[in-house]
Amino acid sequence: MNKTVARMGWYVMTFLAFGVAVYAFAFLFIPGMADAAIRARFWEVPLAGFSHVFGGGVALLLGPFQLSKRF
Repeated sequence: MNKTVARMGWYVMTFLAFGVAVYAFAFLFIPGMADAAIRARFWEVPLAGFSHVFGGGVALLLGPFQLSKRF
């Protein structure tokens, strides 16, 4: 595979993963970010809801670097 294509693919994947992670953190910390029914469902068990969304956001932030040859 061409190095430039592979590099661009990594950048696109990283950008999209960061975008979803930002949405996950916004869901946690900005009150009007999500539908009330979805928010209520996540917070029926607060520790599980917070862990799921926060852990997923962190995983999305760190995930692209697992595919980096530099690390």
